[in-house]
Amino acid sequence: RENNKKVKSAWNKTPEGRKSHLISLWEFRGAEFRDNAQKEEVHHYHSKATHCNNCESCELTHYPEPISKDTACFDHCHVTRLPRQIICNNCNGHEAKLRREKKWKQDDPKFTRFALINGVGVYLS
Repeated sequence: RENNKKVKSAWNKTPEGRKSHLISLWEFRGAEFRDNAQKEEVHHYHSKATHCNNCESCELTHYPEPISKDTACFDHCHVTRLPRQIICNNCNGHEAKLRREKKWKQDDPKFTRFALINGVGVYLS
């Protein structure tokens, strides 16, 4: 049993292990993907993102950097469950706060419905 933990821990530190963990985490948090190709596409886009797609001022950091306001976060629409964009942890927390306070509006220009389609961000009407 102890050996299995060591093997899993070592695998989780590999690029493939980190990718698998991230995708599983996104799905656990409610995101849905059309197929495995879309999972790969979103992961690729996430790993290459350098700036927040919302505020555009943050230079994003990625795992294994410590979590901060600039950590890259995968954002998905909570209505359609589709991928939207890669944003900083600060913007992701701001949206969650607005949702909790029931002040979030679907047409809020700061959180327009946005989806990743073939690596391109598309605004949904």
